[in-house]
Amino acid sequence: MIQDMKGKDEDALLSIIEHSLKQYRTNGSMSKLRAAVFIRSAAEELEALQLNNDELSQIDEGGNKQADLIVVKDFSSLPVEVDTIVEYEQEATLGDYDVLYQKWQWDGVSAESLIFKSVDVANLSDEQLQTEVRASPLVKKESRLTVKRTGEGYSFVNFNFVTS
Repeated sequence: MIQDMKGKDEDALLSIIEHSLKQYRTNGSMSKLRAAVFIRSAAEELEALQLNNDELSQIDEGGNKQADLIVVKDFSSLPVEVDTIVEYEQEATLGDYDVLYQKWQWDGVSAESLIFKSVDVANLSDEQLQTEVRASPLVKKESRLTVKRTGEGYSFVNFNFVTS
């Protein structure tokens, strides 16, 4: 049955996991070890299936593979640079994008950031990303914007810089 898991879709793999648990729990017709093997194999196939889906989503319109991206589910693993003081942060949306808004201070500079999950904005150039953010009422008209895309799966657009 483990060999039969190759090429199955997500629903089929979840059904195998559910069936294995049910067989183990209800009538003991499946040993704990055998159930664990089936569940682990199905979980590995699910993970491979998800990775393949993520890789497909990284193909642009021209058929070129985009740079590998770290996929983050939320903002809980957001890196904070040393000596940066985050005064305020709030999860929000900007258009179709989930963002984290931050107001911060670092080395005599105060500024604000809208932070995106890089996978969500991978198809946008820095200029397009700046255009999206500039449309926000948070950004002062005369503010310059900077973009920083990290290797940790986040893209920062910083604005409203004030030097003290």
